[in-house]
Amino acid sequence: MKKNILVFLDELFYSQDNKVFKSKFVSLNFLKKFEEKYDEFNFYYSFPCYKGDISDYGSIIENKNNIYPIDGWHNIISFYKSLFKNRKNIKQLVNNIYKDIDIVFIRIPSPAGMILGKEFEKQGKKVIYNVVGDIKNAFNNYKFPLNIPAFLLSQYLYKQELSLNGVFLTVGSELTNRFKHKNSIFFIDSLVLQDDLQVVNSKFSNPIKILYVGRLLKSKGIYLLIDAIKEINKKLNIELHIVGFGKEENNINSLSEQLNFIRFYGKISNRDELNNIYKQCDIFVLPTINYPEGFPRVILEAWVNGKYVISSKVGGIEGLAKDNENILFFEPGNKKELIEKLESFIQDETLKQTLKKGIQKVQNKITFKYYTDILYKVLKG
Repeated sequence: MKKNILVFLDELFYSQDNKVFKSKFVSLNFLKKFEEKYDEFNFYYSFPCYKGDISDYGSIIENKNNIYPIDGWHNIISFYKSLFKNRKNIKQLVNNIYKDIDIVFIRIPSPAGMILGKEFEKQGKKVIYNVVGDIKNAFNNYKFPLNIPAFLLSQYLYKQELSLNGVFLTVGSELTNRFKHKNSIFFIDSLVLQDDLQVVNSKFSNPIKILYVGRLLKSKGIYLLIDAIKEINKKLNIELHIVGFGKEENNINSLSEQLNFIRFYGKISNRDELNNIYKQCDIFVLPTINYPEGFPRVILEAWVNGKYVISSKVGGIEGLAKDNENILFFEPGNKKELIEKLESFIQDETLKQTLKKGIQKVQNKITFKYYTDILYKVLKG
C-alpha cells in the first residue's frame, strides 16, 4: 500500500486560480523529482499562498487535488502579526487531513512548521524535520535595536525546535551535531546528476581566474575578497569574476569599471550560463563573514564544476568540507589569512593534487541519487 506524505514548506507561493502555484524558491523541485522517481508514495503539499502571479519563479506545481494552501505570510514578523488566524488555519489543515496522512515532511526553522509538526506529533504521525537553517543565531543578521527582539524571538524558537520529536535531516555539521541526540542525518536537497559532475583541472589559466557567486552584501565578504585580490595582484596575475546581485551591486559595478582585474556579470539566472562561468574559472572563493545557515549551495556548485574551493569557516560547511582535503578554510574576515591561503595554494602542486583527489571523492556525495537514497530509507523505515 502506498504511503501518503504531506510536505509543508514555509515558502510563499502565488496562485491566481488554485490550479497552478509558483514560488521564487526552489526547494520544492527536489521533492517533485523524488516523487517522480518513486511511485510508491502519494505526495500532498501545503504552503502559505497569496492570490496573484509572478513571472520570475524558481518552482511551479500543478494542483492535482493534492495541494492544501494556507493564507499567506511573507516572513516571521507577518506570521506573528496574524498568529491567531494562522494557528487556526494550521490546526484546521491538520484536522482535515491527518487521518489520510502517514508521514509529514517539514522544512524548518519555521514557526508555522513547528506548530504543524507538534499537531501531527499529537496524532501519533511520523514527522520528518528538514532543518535547513540555524534559528538560534538568526538575530546576528539584525542591527541595533532590532537585534534585541530578534534575539528574544530566535531563542524562543530555538527552544521550541529542541522540543520537537521526529526524524531530523540536517544541513551542515553544526546543525547535525545539535540534533545528534535525536539521530540526525546529514541531508542536502541536491539536484545534481552524475552526468553533471566535471573533471577537476590541475592546470590554471593565465591569468588565474578567481570566482565569487552570491549576494552582494558587506556581510558576504565581497569587499574583503576584492581587497585581497588587489594585494595578490602585486605578485601574481589574477582576475576576479563576480556573479550576483544585492545592495552593493552598483558599487561593485563601479569598482569593476575602475579596477581592470574585476569581471562583473551581475545576476545570472540561466543555469547553463552560470555553469559556463564556473568552468572558465580556476578557484571559487566564499569569503562570507556571517553565515548562520547550513551548507552553502554555491560550494556544491563549485565542486560539481570541478573547482577548487577556498572558504571562510562559517555555518555548517564542515558537514562535507574537510580542511586541506577537499577545501581550504580561513577565519571569517581575516584578509591576511585569505591572501596567504590563495598565494600558497596557487604555488603548491602537492596541495593541489590532494584537493583534486578530495573533490573527486566528495563529488559522489553531492548527487540527487545519493540524497534520494537517504530520504527513501527514512520514508520506508
